[in-house]
Amino acid sequence: MSGAPYGPLTADPKMEEKIRGITIQLPESGRRRRNSTPQKRKTRLHIRGKSENLGYSPMQRSRSPRSKFLKGYCSIDKPIDFICSNAHSLGERSIIDDLSPFSGYDDGDEGCSLDCGMIKWSWTLVNTYGFRLLFTIFVIQHLMDGFVSRALKISIKFYLRDYGVSAGQLQTYQAVVFLPLCARGLMGLASDSFRIMGYRKIPWIFISTPTAVLAYLMIGVAPVGSMTMEAVMACFVAMLTHLTFCNVLVDAKNSERIQEIPMHGSDLISFSTLGRTIWSGIAIISIGGTVAQIGTRWLFRVCCVVGAFTLIPAAINSIGDDYQKTGSLLAFSEGAFKLKGAKRYLVLACWITSLSVVLALFGVFNKNPYLNFGVAMGVAVMEIIGFYTFCPPTIAKVAVYHLLVMGCQISLSGVYFYFFTDGPLQYPEGPHFSDAFYVLSFGLVDSVSRLSGIVVYNWGFKNYRYRTIFALTTLAYVIVNSLNVIYCLRWNVRYLGVSDPIFVLGVRAFDGLIGQINIMPSILLVSHLCPKGREATINSLIAANLALGSAIGKYNGSLVLELFSIKPRGNLNESHQFDNLWLAALITVGSNAMHILSLPFLVPDAKPGENLPEELLIHKGRGISYAATNSPLGSPNPLDSGRNAKLDR
Repeated sequence: MSGAPYGPLTADPKMEEKIRGITIQLPESGRRRRNSTPQKRKTRLHIRGKSENLGYSPMQRSRSPRSKFLKGYCSIDKPIDFICSNAHSLGERSIIDDLSPFSGYDDGDEGCSLDCGMIKWSWTLVNTYGFRLLFTIFVIQHLMDGFVSRALKISIKFYLRDYGVSAGQLQTYQAVVFLPLCARGLMGLASDSFRIMGYRKIPWIFISTPTAVLAYLMIGVAPVGSMTMEAVMACFVAMLTHLTFCNVLVDAKNSERIQEIPMHGSDLISFSTLGRTIWSGIAIISIGGTVAQIGTRWLFRVCCVVGAFTLIPAAINSIGDDYQKTGSLLAFSEGAFKLKGAKRYLVLACWITSLSVVLALFGVFNKNPYLNFGVAMGVAVMEIIGFYTFCPPTIAKVAVYHLLVMGCQISLSGVYFYFFTDGPLQYPEGPHFSDAFYVLSFGLVDSVSRLSGIVVYNWGFKNYRYRTIFALTTLAYVIVNSLNVIYCLRWNVRYLGVSDPIFVLGVRAFDGLIGQINIMPSILLVSHLCPKGREATINSLIAANLALGSAIGKYNGSLVLELFSIKPRGNLNESHQFDNLWLAALITVGSNAMHILSLPFLVPDAKPGENLPEELLIHKGRGISYAATNSPLGSPNPLDSGRNAKLDR
């Protein structure tokens, strides 16, 4: 791109064009013409400059050779990022280089030179997306989804172990606890469709937070065993409902901003994931040394305080929730159900939520893994039918792909928990990891490997196509998971001479690295699928689909454990319970690769850093038409009222 011309612009003299609210007045022979008469023709917009948020007029930098072509222009009232992203989404090939005060060069103008890449990256995010959004991400996704979510995942296992549940029941209860994630579709639709006291997002935080705080207090104060299992499950569900609702709202805002400025979408996702991982590591360090001494109830007391912090971004509206006077306490958002396909999304959200409730009820009240497996398979089929019935084909295909990925990953997390933590009296041949080592080592290795995954993805995978990334990570995941068979048979100690901590943690490290590389493009793909005004809905439906697929994988794992009579409970002398664990691990290796053949049919042939082609997103007669939703990909261009209008090349 370095050889692209700086100017002159290929436009008629005295022309003023408006591109999505951005006024650019063009000069004649280098002279300023501020009040020229607009001409009815398209223009080719060449912008040479890096997609950074330009916080001042280019007139201030007119001496720079990199911005000389802008000299004489009267004003640009939007950031360069906004111009570039919208010009690109309308089909224009934007020529982008360095036009930022943080671009890292110093040509004698007012720009500053920053040598620290991390500082430059941080300032780019602040100037591109705003400090208020980053603060909201910090509270909701770093503290809540990082610290609190990790604390819950750890403490729930130990808390249920104190109730004496078996490995299969532990997996089933875990699936039930996290089924509120399946209601994300309904949560997102409620956020998009209703206004409470004029707001769409912040009232839901005020509603869900007090309930979660009360649930944390009940578990944290009541002695273990004093509450029924049904009451315990209800408290856990309340906690996860609050956590899920907050994430739905922030994910929707992220998708909205990524669509406006797609070129920094990977950076915003990296910031969110980086913070989650760091705070997850802090939770692990805090928990690991104390869980064996003082139990898990103190964790819920800490989470109670942290959970209350979510009221801060709601109180100051740092999430950027727009206010609209409605005249009543509860009202429909403007055009909530006028968009084509909006009612279909309502039906689909209710459909997925109903399926998750059915799955949860069977998990709590039915102890037969065969029946639970049958219900899980039926739920999967009904969910696939629902997506193809109520969504555009592209969204339906992506949802089905993620359902296959999660459903085919047969989970054995419950039995591995007992396999690693059983002591010499329970399992003499086992690894004998202490509770503190299990929490600290596994958690820290997972956090570090996921941080490494972010770096590796941005360094070597961000320019690959979705299909290529998913195929490579799937094959790598199969290879890594085949190593589970080795330590289940204890061959790493008997024949290879590798200790359990080194071997097991090495496998976990590669597992986390590959998983993070796989997650990053998935988030970006879903963000690019969201039509404007329906970010929360689409994000939530796909996330609910993922959660339901994960629950199905746990139910499938419970059936595998039942078939091979693997039922450890932490009792004395239960070595025989692990005799067939290697067979279960071998089955999971094959199941993880089953979905790879669906890649060419279900995943778009595109790159994460690009908006999806318009032809993939407009489908008449089924679901929602992106051209009718003011999507950046389908909105009418002010230069041409036609749906497919683009800037001239």
